[in-house]
Amino acid sequence: MTPFKAFSRNTAKARVFIATLSVSSALLLASCGGYETEEKVLLTKGLVTEVEEVSAGEYKITNETAIDDTSGSQVIAHHLSGKIDTLSMEEVRQQQHQGGSSYHSHGMGSALMYGMMGYYLGRSLSSPVNPGVYRNQATYNRVASSTGRTITNSAVRTTVRRPSSGSSGFGSGRSTRSFGG
Repeated sequence: MTPFKAFSRNTAKARVFIATLSVSSALLLASCGGYETEEKVLLTKGLVTEVEEVSAGEYKITNETAIDDTSGSQVIAHHLSGKIDTLSMEEVRQQQHQGGSSYHSHGMGSALMYGMMGYYLGRSLSSPVNPGVYRNQATYNRVASSTGRTITNSAVRTTVRRPSSGSSGFGSGRSTRSFGG
């Protein structure tokens, strides 16, 4: 055997060893809790939600329609008094944080949070809408099959990998050893 062939064969073995060592190291770091992955979802379509007050302080969703521009998202509320309010997303968020009287409990806030508008108010896209907040089953079925698909299929999903916040074996915290006395 020539020295060149022996060197070539050893170099190939060395490459396999280094590749195996690299993969093993990555798996070891991952198993020590080195990184967490999180899915981020960006809604690219807007939403117009129509609600109707069906009894004093109780609202049901009568329609939800996807629109092209997220900044045009709004809520149109039909009250028992005959008054119609149109709320921008900013106004809906303010109501959500201030706790307006007709907004909470079984009011408009619950209907919005558990309908598709909830996705725009911070509810996870992996959490399904509640059919009970819609005017009836037919409304829920129609909205879920059209608007629901449009909203979820157009959403942009990215996976973010970041260091884990929990402690793991290596350099994970303070020493509890004390000296002196």
